[in-house]
Amino acid sequence: MLTPRAKAFWREFLRGRGAGPIVEFALVVPMLLVIMMGVINFGRFYFVKNSLVSAVREGARFAAVQEKPCEKQDDIRLKVINAFAAMGGASIAPAKIKFPACDGLILIGNDVIVKVEEYPVSFVLGAGTTINLQAQAKFRWELSS
Repeated sequence: MLTPRAKAFWREFLRGRGAGPIVEFALVVPMLLVIMMGVINFGRFYFVKNSLVSAVREGARFAAVQEKPCEKQDDIRLKVINAFAAMGGASIAPAKIKFPACDGLILIGNDVIVKVEEYPVSFVLGAGTTINLQAQAKFRWELSS
């Protein structure tokens, strides 16, 4: 129940302007919310992508100084997972961390490559849509001849 003073305020507010400001507000607010959610989602995707690239780079850097990097794949995976977790990221499935330069336990060439495939990131307040991010880092193997 409105007090007489509140009734007078609303009567005066609506008398001079009509419903124009209310309609304008109703038209503008959804557009502003969509833009704001887009900015939030873009910032979050950029942060996760940057964190993923940094974690993969950390794993490749670790692998580059190993004597036999293809035999240390579990240690390299753990390094990537820990580096990503330290940056606030959710866990990476170990099976998604690949070593394209390794043929079994033998290194092909003089480069160590660490790659994460299909890391899913979902929208903050979206329709349940996910985007799969990828990251790859390549370092020269320090112990190559």
